[in-house]
Amino acid sequence: MAIWLDRISVATICFLIFFTPLAFGSVHPWAFSLLEVAVFFLVILWMAKVIITPLASRLTPHPSRFTPYVLPPALFLVLVLFQMTPLPASFLAALSPATHELYR
Repeated sequence: MAIWLDRISVATICFLIFFTPLAFGSVHPWAFSLLEVAVFFLVILWMAKVIITPLASRLTPHPSRFTPYVLPPALFLVLVLFQMTPLPASFLAALSPATHELYR
């Protein structure tokens, strides 16, 4: 049962990752209400998993279980750090000449 809760949680998080940017600029109540309902659903799933799984298995998680979930946040962190890092002028001129002219 806990495996299915994990799979449903991952599917809901993937839905949020793909749908949230689409509804970001929306002013319609259905768009942000759907996101709120999805997050509330994730909290309900988490609470159900805490109730279902025994305490001993929660205290000693298997490291291999979290391995596939580490790559996407790590890549996102690399992207954020790349965007925050100021680029040298020569690299910026090669990458984007118009931006280099704007800053010069």
